[in-house]
Amino acid sequence: MTFGLTDQGFIPKRFEDLVLEYEQLFADAYGDVDTDPDSTVGQMINIMAKQDADLWELMEAVYGSQYRDSATGTSLDGVAASLGLTRKGESSSLTNLLLFGSQGTALTVSKIIETTDGTAFTTTAAVTITVDESGRATVSVTNVLDTTLYTVTINGSAIEFTSDGSATDCFV
Repeated sequence: MTFGLTDQGFIPKRFEDLVLEYEQLFADAYGDVDTDPDSTVGQMINIMAKQDADLWELMEAVYGSQYRDSATGTSLDGVAASLGLTRKGESSSLTNLLLFGSQGTALTVSKIIETTDGTAFTTTAAVTITVDESGRATVSVTNVLDTTLYTVTINGSAIEFTSDGSATDCFV
């Protein structure tokens, strides 16, 4: 396989390619040598191959930095400038959020809400969590009775179920 700049673009040598190459170089120079990853020569090969693979990845990134579809940061600014363009700066975006909370919880304008992965959102309107606007609700019964018909009405549709003869507060 041909590596580097080719008619198909930049083809980097990967770690595995480099390990095989170094194993062959050691075999050519020293004959039958133990290149198992746990051997001294194998560990040397892995160290050298890792460093070289990092360099090949860097060369690939440099190559990609000249194209608008793969450039990032200041390289993207340079590509845009060569086309007579300037990159649009940061801007905010809007999304709808599904909030979970207790009935009556009020959120003010500019309330910062953060997801479990650290993404932060700022509210643009005051909102109160209500049953009328809910996407999901948890219904609980204060006093669970045996063999009793329970009815929950959601959006005008009644859902009924009857507890059995030994109902508990965990009855579903």
